[in-house]
Amino acid sequence: MSVEAYRHVEFSLQTGEQKLALAPSEAVPAAQLVDAAGARLEICCVWRPTAEPQPTESYPLGPDGKALARPARCEVQSLVRLDSP
Repeated sequence: MSVEAYRHVEFSLQTGEQKLALAPSEAVPAAQLVDAAGARLEICCVWRPTAEPQPTESYPLGPDGKALARPARCEVQSLVRLDSP
């Protein structure tokens, strides 16, 4: 698993100057997010705050040798394409 995948920042929604990290979910897997790249979308998501790794998890380390936290992100629950594929 890549550091980006672990931190749930491999997908994002760009709106002007703002960038929002999107995370896959059981309802919308990563493959569906990949397929939607570049499309106009309507999404419904659940906000997930920054999270420290659980003691039982494997996790990458930062330059300081500490576990990398997962940043705040929007876990996608539904995705509707507003344009043709």
